[in-house]
Amino acid sequence: MAKTQIDIFWVMICSGLVLLMQLGFLALESGLTRNKNNINVALKNLSDFSLSFFIFWSFGFAFAFGTPLFNEGVRPHTELFLFFSENTSLVAFFIFQTLFCNTAATIVSGAVAERMKFKSFLIFVSLMAFILYPFVVNLSWSGFWVGEKWGWLAKKGFLDFAGSTVVHSTGGWVALALVLVIGPRLNRFDRDGNPREIHGSNFPFAILGVFALWVGWIGFNGGSTMGLTSSIGPIILNTLLGGTFGLLWGLLISSFLNWGVPSGNQLINTCLGGLVSVTAGANVFNSDSIFFIGAIAAIIVISIEKLLLKLQIDDAVGAIPVHLGGGIWGTIAVALFADPVLKENSLSVLEQLRVQALGIVVSGIPVFITTFLIAKGINYFYPMRVKKEDEIIGLNLSEHKAQNELFEMLLFMKAQSLQRDYRVKAPEDPFTTVGLIGYAYNEVAQSMTNYKMELEQAKRVLEEKNKKLREYDYVVAHDLKSPIAAIKTNLELLEKNREQGEKSDSYLKNMRELTKESLGIIDQFLNFTISGDIGLHTVSLKNIIERIEKKFQGNLRELEGTFKFDLQENHVLTDEILLEQVISNIVSNSIKYSAFPERKLIINISSHLDEKKVTIVIEDNGIGLHEDELPHLFEKGWRSPSSAKFEGKGIGLYTVKNVVENMRGILKCESVKNSYTKVIIILPRPENN
Repeated sequence: MAKTQIDIFWVMICSGLVLLMQLGFLALESGLTRNKNNINVALKNLSDFSLSFFIFWSFGFAFAFGTPLFNEGVRPHTELFLFFSENTSLVAFFIFQTLFCNTAATIVSGAVAERMKFKSFLIFVSLMAFILYPFVVNLSWSGFWVGEKWGWLAKKGFLDFAGSTVVHSTGGWVALALVLVIGPRLNRFDRDGNPREIHGSNFPFAILGVFALWVGWIGFNGGSTMGLTSSIGPIILNTLLGGTFGLLWGLLISSFLNWGVPSGNQLINTCLGGLVSVTAGANVFNSDSIFFIGAIAAIIVISIEKLLLKLQIDDAVGAIPVHLGGGIWGTIAVALFADPVLKENSLSVLEQLRVQALGIVVSGIPVFITTFLIAKGINYFYPMRVKKEDEIIGLNLSEHKAQNELFEMLLFMKAQSLQRDYRVKAPEDPFTTVGLIGYAYNEVAQSMTNYKMELEQAKRVLEEKNKKLREYDYVVAHDLKSPIAAIKTNLELLEKNREQGEKSDSYLKNMRELTKESLGIIDQFLNFTISGDIGLHTVSLKNIIERIEKKFQGNLRELEGTFKFDLQENHVLTDEILLEQVISNIVSNSIKYSAFPERKLIINISSHLDEKKVTIVIEDNGIGLHEDELPHLFEKGWRSPSSAKFEGKGIGLYTVKNVVENMRGILKCESVKNSYTKVIIILPRPENN
């Protein structure tokens, strides 16, 4: 026990370093769990420190270092109960040992993270500080405060220098019992029992926690000398080497198991497992033996981790493989690797191994069974796990009513998804992660709004097209009725006069013409039904006109007509097939409604450029229209009185106009009765012309 002022000073410095381990546990657990639980993690670490400190000060310290178990019965030292003393050495010892108790309690926090109720966790922190941890301490370290070995295990030669079993395994046994009772986190395992990865919120923050623990371990092991002795240097060196070799061996093993890509979590845990393993014998290990201790620690930590997953036991941060697995191995390693010169007893390797194994069993099994039974009992009457919906929204809100900007953002997004109203913008902030998410979300929402508007516009266009199509049904039905009725009449006449050859030929000729007209009307209807979204391309007007001239050359020869074209602008932005059909329809009307035989038909097609628009003019010298007829020219079903002597539907520009407009064009018409008709088509010009 430290007696000089420099010894007391050293123990107090090391106490501060051990306290730093609380910060390490907080950062590690917070980084390896999700943001929705980080406030719960922080409050657990803060509360378990204060609560365990109070209970160990009030009761635990007196039982832990009182009369030893199995010898004279447990009797707490009255001077240690509700501890207060003017003995500076004893005060330093108490502070140091209380921080060990805090460490054991905090180990449990990480294992049960993200699903255990806050109050339930504090119940077991209290249980640990009051009875479980003092029980294990009493077996091994009782009497140490006065420089004696009163403990039942200590008298048998059990060695646990800084608590691989007393501190770390105790926390590990309690953690194992609790995770068995409360079960795994939601979606940690699929229906087939295969583990699903749950990614932590901040891995670099978890690494920061590892470094804080590593620094704290210098005080944890170095301060266990209870004085500034010559053994401090080797002890601290062994401590640093324990973490180093655990990490390096973990790097090799994890890389081998994961196809050359080491797991970050495994590197963290093998490093900590090496630190835990060296803790039991940091004062009796030679530095060269740490190489093997670290290697076996890495193997044990990774093996236990995989075993737990196979058994569907969910340890959120790997506390059980590190502290229970590493603690057991470190305790065994004392028997295998301790330097006989540095040991405090003369036991052989086999004898020491038997005592170390006894210490593991006697210390751990009662702790595990007691914790498991109490947890089962409490859980039966008071479920220790949060409800499913609370686990989903996170323990920050469900356990502490602590909303954060991320949760508020999720609520905002949820409300918008239900209301389907994306006009209200999410909060934006260029200096926070959630604010940047809000900015990106608003862009997505705006894109969705624009898309919705486009869909609505397309719907309106489609409805308009359907309306026009329904209207056009009447036109087609009306126009088909006349030629079909005429065909029927001619068939009846043909049947009555089947023996009169001359008249029969006339009837057959009429039916051919009427059938041709009916097919033309059907073609026009088909053209109209496809005149929706049309792909526009640069086409040659000259090629279209030449094909049309060839198509009608027989009709023009019969009428002794003339077909002329003068194209000042050749290229136009349109649909080639539809434009040819439009011009063919107009030329067909010019031929059909010509003034022949009064005068010879002349059809002239010209084109010119006007303000980046191509104007196509189709002019003929046919029967023309009266000026009063022009306003009705493009009305559906309208029939010109001028064409009454002709069969069919007049000049049929209603369909043509719809097609032209769907090609982003304009259709106009000028006409003078018995003089001429001029149809004007205005279409876009290609931009690269």
